[in-house]
Amino acid sequence: MALSKSEFDSFEVIVVNNANDEAPGDLINQVFDKNHNITLLKEPKTGSYAARNKGIQYAKGDLLAFTDADCIPESNWLQNIAKHFEQNSDLMMIGGPIHQFKDDLGVPDDLFLFQKYFAFRQKDNLKKGWSVTANMIVRKTAVEAIGGFNETSKSGGDREFGLRVTSHYPGRTHYFEDVCVQHPVRPSLQEIYKKKERIVYGQLRLYRKRLFPTYFINSFFFPLYNVVKYARHDTLSNIMKVLNVAYKERFYAVKILFKERAFF
Repeated sequence: MALSKSEFDSFEVIVVNNANDEAPGDLINQVFDKNHNITLLKEPKTGSYAARNKGIQYAKGDLLAFTDADCIPESNWLQNIAKHFEQNSDLMMIGGPIHQFKDDLGVPDDLFLFQKYFAFRQKDNLKKGWSVTANMIVRKTAVEAIGGFNETSKSGGDREFGLRVTSHYPGRTHYFEDVCVQHPVRPSLQEIYKKKERIVYGQLRLYRKRLFPTYFINSFFFPLYNVVKYARHDTLSNIMKVLNVAYKERFYAVKILFKERAFF
C-alpha cells in the first residue's frame, strides 16, 4: 500500500494472493485511485516463489521490482530504481537496503538489535551476486533468459535465482543505498526460529551436500564475525544481547540439521 504514495507515476502493481481465500481487492481499491494500473491475481500453488512467477507472467513492464507484503518501500523507491537503470543500461539486477523497524513497541531490545545487525545484509548479498526478494529489481529480459524462481523451494530461492542472473550476466548487478524499503522486525524468538527453520529446510533442498562441515563451523564463528563487522561501535551490553540471540538462533538451526541427519 506504500506504493500509493510513490513519487513515480509510471508503474503497475501486481498483487498475487496464494495465502488464503480472502481477496485483498477491497483494501486495494480503497488505497489506490483509479489512475493506477492494479492487477490482482490468485495462485493456487503454495509458496512465495510460485506467486512471484505468476506475477512475472502478467507483468508488462521492462523492470520487475519485487517486495514483500509486510515491507514499506520509500516514496522514492520506484523513482530511484528507474533512474539507476536509465543511467546504466548494462545493469540487469539491483537491490538496496532493508531497514528494520519496530512495528510492535513491545519487541524486546535484544530481538530488535539482533535483527538490526544480522538480517538482510543486502550490501554483502549484492557483492556475492544476489538480493533478497524483499528488495530485488531485475530486468524482465534477464528472467526470460534464465527462467523464473524455483517453485519447489520454500526458502533460499531468491539466492539461487540471483546467482543464476549473475552467472548469466557477470558484473551487471549492483547495490544502491537510495533504493530502500522498510521491514518490521519479528516480535518474538519463536518467530525468529520459524524463519530460521524455513531457511534451513530451503538450504537442505538446494545445497544439502555442501552444508557440512561449513555450516557447522560457521555456526560458532559467524555471529562473532557479524558483531565485529556491524555492531563493534555499539555498547558492550548491546553486543552481548545480540550474541545471546544469535547463538540461540544458530544452535536451533544446528539441531534441525542433526534431526535431518544432514551431517552424515
